[in-house]
Amino acid sequence: LHEDLPPSVEELHRWQYELMNLKQGNEKVETYASRFKKLANRVDAGGIPNAFKVRMFLSGLNKELATLVAIQNPVNLDVAITQAKT
Repeated sequence: LHEDLPPSVEELHRWQYELMNLKQGNEKVETYASRFKKLANRVDAGGIPNAFKVRMFLSGLNKELATLVAIQNPVNLDVAITQAKT
């Protein structure tokens, strides 16, 4: 319908909140990563730095997995997702 219109401030704030609070829970890494990337792309109008995206992704991963990925010091979100899957 109105896909060419920029998101409202309220929508952007809601998406930012959802992104900051997104958790993997019982989902597979692929499912969580897909939801994370979809939200990050919506929010990314202002350009979220790679390091911050990685930190947000790791903070939503299950704790043990997040620790294993963080130790590998992923350079960007795609690398973090790949490392989380292995």
